[in-house]
Amino acid sequence: MKKKILAMTLIAVCATALWGCSNTDTGSDSTSAAAASEAETDETASDGTVKMTVGAVVEQTSLDPAQISDFGSYQVTAQICDQILGVDKDGNVVDGLVSCETEDYMTYTLKVKEGVLFSDGTELTAEDVAFSIEHLMDLETASSYAALFASVESVEATDTYEVTITLSQPDTAFEISLTYCYVFSKAAYEEAGDAFGSAEGGVIGTGAYQLEAWDQGVSTTLVKNEYYDGIDNVDIDEVEVMYFSDTSSLLLALKSGQVDFWIEPDSGMNGDISALDNVTLNMVEDRTTATQLVCFNTETGPFSDVNVRKAVSAMLDTSVMMESQYGEGYYTEAANLLVSPGSYGYAEDGLAELAAETTGYEYDVEAAQEYLAQSDYPDGFSCNVMCWGDSASYNMCIAIQDALKALNIEVEVVQQTAEEAVAASYGFSTDENGYRTYDMFVCLWSSSYNEPLDFYEPLVATSSCGMGGCNIACYSNTAVDELLAAAKMEADESVKAEEVTEMCSLVMDDAPYLIVGYKNVTLALNNRFVYEDFSASWVSNLSYAEIELAE
Repeated sequence: MKKKILAMTLIAVCATALWGCSNTDTGSDSTSAAAASEAETDETASDGTVKMTVGAVVEQTSLDPAQISDFGSYQVTAQICDQILGVDKDGNVVDGLVSCETEDYMTYTLKVKEGVLFSDGTELTAEDVAFSIEHLMDLETASSYAALFASVESVEATDTYEVTITLSQPDTAFEISLTYCYVFSKAAYEEAGDAFGSAEGGVIGTGAYQLEAWDQGVSTTLVKNEYYDGIDNVDIDEVEVMYFSDTSSLLLALKSGQVDFWIEPDSGMNGDISALDNVTLNMVEDRTTATQLVCFNTETGPFSDVNVRKAVSAMLDTSVMMESQYGEGYYTEAANLLVSPGSYGYAEDGLAELAAETTGYEYDVEAAQEYLAQSDYPDGFSCNVMCWGDSASYNMCIAIQDALKALNIEVEVVQQTAEEAVAASYGFSTDENGYRTYDMFVCLWSSSYNEPLDFYEPLVATSSCGMGGCNIACYSNTAVDELLAAAKMEADESVKAEEVTEMCSLVMDDAPYLIVGYKNVTLALNNRFVYEDFSASWVSNLSYAEIELAE
């Protein structure tokens, strides 16, 4: 008897992702990279077209679904292309362009919906789905998602509307990987050639919107896809994504009404946004799904020493770091678990108990000194810390730099663009010896899923240490790998929960990551609009088509 896969989950990313929710405001000129006059806005409204303007400080680097690790790319591409499998607001996997069945968790059969049309009017078939998966698996595309498909042996279009995927070993939650796969037209890909995903070549998908224009450095315009099923129920006819040089100018645009939508706005501006009369700062309080991290590169250098990692962890006051950047009420204090409270899932009892036993490495200067004295670097050392460039992460880097001076640890702060940070954190850019170029990396990791392994597999599996893998700490532990593999193959959730809890405890002891805190998800939205389905799972289900005009 076949089991229909509806809500079994695994694996992540900004996804934030790490998965790239980056807002930059570190002293740059407050000059908008794009601007629209009130007269133009009025003219648009007068012809009956409903337009929403999205503000962003990170422009997409590509519209290629294999390249959407940064949120700038995701927030556009995800409107054009639909997922193979979707994610609901509670973090459960649901049918998308396909339904998914398996008998043994090694062979997955995807039934493609019939009658679905691409924005060029051609029909979606199994060939498009299979090709999209293979494209995502291909390391030659520099795909940030390739590691998620490491166990795939074959992908085959076995009928016009059927795809068969064979794995090398059972994976009870493989369908989570499929939620990262956005489908595009194979024929359009072949026609575009090297221009695929660029401003010139674009991408053809089945989503509610299609690319109208991409004026690089200025804005991207999306318009309704007339072939989208249910397009008559979509309120917003046109979406313009405008790019700003810094978050200060974006805030002014939000205040003036030039910008309507800002997802995960700069956390330091929560108070300013809440005070605006024309905007509501929406916040998901009942399900925290984002973890603020300090990642230690355990592969080489001083942070390969566990006592160094513990010394630095004890020297940082995580409560002060979170409150100073996010503000009271916008975060939950850290336990020493990578997984945030909103993603405990079936392991909730065990993980909640484990979390209650620790509040992370509490700020303790004497303990930090003792750890360092026991390390191979008792007299201190020099290192660097890298970040995406959002103000919260950058300011945390400065706090780390200041705090570690007391241990005679000299820290260089390295600020990266979103594209550079993705390359570094996924192992695509390394030094001459093949090592990643950071000693510490500060980032925000989000998961849409009600599944703890969605945090742990990408961040702790040895298989995720290489190029294309997002084990940012380059952490490797045989016992952790064995428990992870066992949990992925285990269908009994009570047994799986025990394995996951034991694995989390081992990772906690090794301290490859310092958990600074868990951030609440926020959205700044002009009061002209309502987004009732906005949820903590937004990284995997953000849809402009679901935003409605306020009554």
